[in-house]
Amino acid sequence: MLLLQGCAAVVCLLALLGCRAPEPKSSGPGYRQLTFEGGEASSPSLSRDGRWVVYASDRGGGNLNIWMQPVGEGAPLRLTNGSTRDYDPVFSADGKTVYFSSLREPNGIYRVPVSGGEVEMVVRGGSSAAISPGGESLLFTNGNLALLDLKNNSSHPLLTNFDNSYAPKWSPDGKEILFAGRAAKDDPVEWWITTPQDTAPKHTGILTALHASGFSDTFAQAWLPGDQIVFAGKRGDQITLWRVKLSPDRTQFIGAPVRATNDDAGDFHAAYAAGNLVFDRVKVALNLWSLPAEVNQGTATSELSRLTSTDAQKGAASLSRDGRNLLYSAEQRGTFRLVLKDLTSGSEKNVGPSENAFYSVLNPDGSRFLYGTGAPGMIDVSTRGVSGWRSWLSRSVCSHCGMPRGLSGDGRFLLLWNDTDAGSHLGLLDTHSGKARTIAMGFQFYGPELSPDGAWISFVVKSGEHDFRGYIARVPDRGLALESGWLPVNPASHEFQMLFWSPDGNLLYILSEHGEGNLNWLEAQRLDPQSKRSTGQPFTVYHFKDPRVPTMDPIWNHPAAVEGKILLELGDMSTNVWMMDTGR
Repeated sequence: MLLLQGCAAVVCLLALLGCRAPEPKSSGPGYRQLTFEGGEASSPSLSRDGRWVVYASDRGGGNLNIWMQPVGEGAPLRLTNGSTRDYDPVFSADGKTVYFSSLREPNGIYRVPVSGGEVEMVVRGGSSAAISPGGESLLFTNGNLALLDLKNNSSHPLLTNFDNSYAPKWSPDGKEILFAGRAAKDDPVEWWITTPQDTAPKHTGILTALHASGFSDTFAQAWLPGDQIVFAGKRGDQITLWRVKLSPDRTQFIGAPVRATNDDAGDFHAAYAAGNLVFDRVKVALNLWSLPAEVNQGTATSELSRLTSTDAQKGAASLSRDGRNLLYSAEQRGTFRLVLKDLTSGSEKNVGPSENAFYSVLNPDGSRFLYGTGAPGMIDVSTRGVSGWRSWLSRSVCSHCGMPRGLSGDGRFLLLWNDTDAGSHLGLLDTHSGKARTIAMGFQFYGPELSPDGAWISFVVKSGEHDFRGYIARVPDRGLALESGWLPVNPASHEFQMLFWSPDGNLLYILSEHGEGNLNWLEAQRLDPQSKRSTGQPFTVYHFKDPRVPTMDPIWNHPAAVEGKILLELGDMSTNVWMMDTGR
């Protein structure tokens, strides 16, 4: 049985690194997840009292903007709505203003009231704003560090005779400043410590020592009470948050570096206030996406559009014929529930049984659905309506008959797939009579699909250890679809592939690797309308780019083409804000 983990191919990316929020998620004692984006919420910072968090997010699509929300319950507030990237926000000491860097014209550091309103430029060309603990000064970099007096709006360079300096971090008492830089152009970058009065910067040697202890990259993030420095450090191919204790003379660290958070990869951009450390955490998840397309022509008409935005495990999705309703299975509190989403309004609701429902197919007219429960080889299929009293009652369709894979356009015939370690076979169920029969067996089948008219099936067969080939076969009136009658779609290949039909049945879509290691390519093969033999060569519809590539598990990923769109499950790298109680 093939069960390729869809995340595996993109999980290595972790190493390189409104709405009312759901109930905060815990990652162990002292941890809380504050945002729940399918995209990015990053570079968080806390207000001095620890009650509010501000961050950059692409919520709603597009570029990063600045958002603020309470650490406890409450809806997020959008502070900027620019057409370019806003990032690295920080609160003023009194919590009434947020300073941030922006790529808008002219680029630089801006500020905006937390109550909302117009943004105002503060420092043209500056970035990396850092407010002093007393609130009177703003540190920034513009090739070298400079200090802005917020009372009289005057600035001056912090350092003299320095080639480059950046990434400043205030000490908790505001008497010292840690930064990265180099005194001369040919010097290696090191961590330095100076004061707001521009005393001679002290070369700490800490960065050199961290590199000697196995870190290839290090980025200072926050200076905590007790002279603890939290930094993002890369060891091997993984990067996450660590901490070291500064020596009193600021020329070394005491003891060995220790992990600052509890994830071994993906934590970055940390800030401290009121005993808490906020940071962003990168995860690879799977989400459902739509590719707008002229589906009977094999032409993509726009870019990918997100249909789901959570890090919950999900899959086995299907769409109504008109593309308005989406049914999928999602993990909820340790079990799987079926979720029905209205793609016009965006509303979602759980449907079907309260636990262990995974395999499902939505009827083409959207009025009902079929679902399977049970272990492989022992899957029972039932049906329910999507609304009214029929949505509360399940009716048995067949017992131990296999995974429901697809319905014919009229909803009468259901394709079934039994996939076990002992082998696989395909079946067809007449939902009117309730009679099921086996239509193909004796081979290792993957990703079978029923044509819209119910007369044909497509599937991939594994004929050797690394030998896959796609086929089309006519659904037999009786008996089995014999191999001698199968129609090859493409040559045998050592690379895995997945097939699915256009709504008119005259195109077969192919997800393939083409040497890239993932199903990065969506192609289409034209078919003769009568014989279903391939005509011409496959042509490219869309090229997916990491990490947003289709998963390689034909059970989880159930691609489909309906009116105006192609449904796909794609790898999805999300970044969210978390908070940890440091106990300080």
